[in-house]
Amino acid sequence: MRFTFPATIFVAFFLGLSIIVSAQTESRDQVLNQIEAKRAELAALEKSFLEPSADDYAAYAEFLKQPDTGLTRLLPRETYDSDVKSNKKSLTTRGGGAFYSFTRRTHEYGSGTQIGLEQNEFNVSFAGAVLGVLQRR
Repeated sequence: MRFTFPATIFVAFFLGLSIIVSAQTESRDQVLNQIEAKRAELAALEKSFLEPSADDYAAYAEFLKQPDTGLTRLLPRETYDSDVKSNKKSLTTRGGGAFYSFTRRTHEYGSGTQIGLEQNEFNVSFAGAVLGVLQRR
């Protein structure tokens, strides 16, 4: 009988702790869900920001009638890349929208990136023997 009361208090204490931990875990899961939702919202906003304007599509309507054509927008790397912390304009897209892969159809910098814009210059070679050519007609 002497040990029953302390044992009951001991068990109740640890049950209470487990409930608190469970509540914290649910709260962290909710926060994680909110982070994921914000990332999805941010990705949609960045996609819209990188999309060429309606005026661009209208200006190049004849060109776009040809097969295998399209438009993309490149942003200056020195302005929007995530490595540029001082201006707070950085995008979460790797490379800040300054790169484009025609084969992967993405602005994400990585393997397969064919074109880039940095300091008012187009770049077409990013990795060793990978070379590209720009031609103006």
